[in-house]
Amino acid sequence: MEFAFNWFRERDATGSGKEPSPAVTGDATAPRDWVPPSDSAADGTGQSLKDLHPTHDFDYEAMVRDLGEEIIPVIRKSYDGTVPLQEHMTFRQFIAKHWRKCNSQKYLHQWQFPLSEGAGGRLCRRSRPLPVLDEDMLSSWLDLPQCSGDSPLQYLFMGAKQTYTEIHRDNGGLDILIAPLYGKKECTLVHRDDSQYIYRCNASLERPDLVKHPLLINARIWKTILSPGDILLLPYGTYHMCRNLTKCLSYSRFHLDIVNLPGFMRSFFDQDAPEIEHHIILWNYTTKCINTLDNITDESRTSTVYDEEIIQHEKKVVSTLTLLRHTVQDIVNKLSSKEQFEEKKNDFSFADRKDDVSILVKEWFQLLNDIDVSLHENRYKFISRKKPRVPRLQALLDANMGQSDSIDTLPQTKTKSIPPSAVDTATPSFSYDQLYSLDLNAGIDQHFYYRLNGTWHQARVIDTVPNKRAVLVSYEDFPSDHDEYLTLESVTVANRDGLMNFEEVVPETVLRCRWGNDAEIYYAKLIKKVCSNFVRVEFPKLGRDLDRWVLPEELHTRPQDGK
Repeated sequence: MEFAFNWFRERDATGSGKEPSPAVTGDATAPRDWVPPSDSAADGTGQSLKDLHPTHDFDYEAMVRDLGEEIIPVIRKSYDGTVPLQEHMTFRQFIAKHWRKCNSQKYLHQWQFPLSEGAGGRLCRRSRPLPVLDEDMLSSWLDLPQCSGDSPLQYLFMGAKQTYTEIHRDNGGLDILIAPLYGKKECTLVHRDDSQYIYRCNASLERPDLVKHPLLINARIWKTILSPGDILLLPYGTYHMCRNLTKCLSYSRFHLDIVNLPGFMRSFFDQDAPEIEHHIILWNYTTKCINTLDNITDESRTSTVYDEEIIQHEKKVVSTLTLLRHTVQDIVNKLSSKEQFEEKKNDFSFADRKDDVSILVKEWFQLLNDIDVSLHENRYKFISRKKPRVPRLQALLDANMGQSDSIDTLPQTKTKSIPPSAVDTATPSFSYDQLYSLDLNAGIDQHFYYRLNGTWHQARVIDTVPNKRAVLVSYEDFPSDHDEYLTLESVTVANRDGLMNFEEVVPETVLRCRWGNDAEIYYAKLIKKVCSNFVRVEFPKLGRDLDRWVLPEELHTRPQDGK
């Protein structure tokens, strides 16, 4: 809130010619880490907004010089005192007609100044978030010149004593910060789950009527008075009403980080705030985290200096990106369900793009893979023999994007059963071991169905081997759908040379695995060791990189429902 420092001036000894400022007190230390030092502090005067005390007055004339010609929203009470009426005027007109009149009932209400080229350019990027909050994802939303790199959801409120906003909640899944710059403000809060107890905002909290609204007694209600230096944080969905106890100028902003991300995603799919572009905010911030982690990874490979601050920052970015990965995975899963999308397609904020659902899934699935690549490269940045993971991901992406003869044409990232209607129960299904138990080689060149990455694909048998020793592995950063059997010739123990000793290795051992036609190196954990008959299969429409060893009982003449 450094932008407001120039709107205050030191009072002279007599205080003549200036209106009293009884409320410019507050806790001088509360926003100490939020408000950057002012220019005057830098030049030795030692003053900043957080240090204002009763010897300072609000200089509204300085504010008029900064914002005088800006068009602002002003509300006034209607005749019945319920629905406010809104009008617009210049800031200069508001100060002259209403602010200087102590009894004015008109209220500068929720002016979103970042959307103004003039005010946004002067006021944005001059507030540092509270240290207890993580980076604000909203700063990645819009790319307007005046507020690029800052949240567009910042507001100013300004009104005389007793001006107020009714009890309400703000949808969108965003936290709210409220900080008075001048004057005192009373805030009444109600828990977000207590809508039924306040009768969906129809019950009066100031003059409660327990005969008309008896359940109001169960509502969880808090009341607090804010002064300059105080900052109130409202968790997303909190019902609140605010009343100015004196003339009051206050600053407010919405906030989004990984803590309130679940509420943001709930709002995303419920579409309770269509004015907020949830998908763009999430996409842009995720991309920003990927780029940040990639830069950290590249610098770490060449740096020889240990910097604890950089290490902690890297851990924070990895933690955030991992959480975002699961969030993006959830979007992919929801979009991948035909039935759910058909029922809720009008509820997705990006459905108006008129894109085919498969295109939307492909875009989000590609973002998911970009996250995996970034996390994988960071994890193994100091292992020189590890090759890029992109070829494997691209093969899996192609397999999931319908370049196959799979039963389900939508990409799947988790196991999904074939709909019962898609399975012909009239013809029985047999497994490979049931048909060729006496002679494994008799099934070579025959076609079967194998469940790969949650979808049934046609596979051709190209080789068999009896009593083969192999290991079942789970690849780092890949879901369990990608677990597979590898022969001993394809794996070694990480950080060891030579062949793996089958008898000595135990579950959870980290293995270095050669995968695909080009023997790309990937890391995996050992799940179990087996000695069994194995069948080598290829997928005609998926490419040779996905050839693999499978157990005979995993191959079927027809897709299996629910397995």
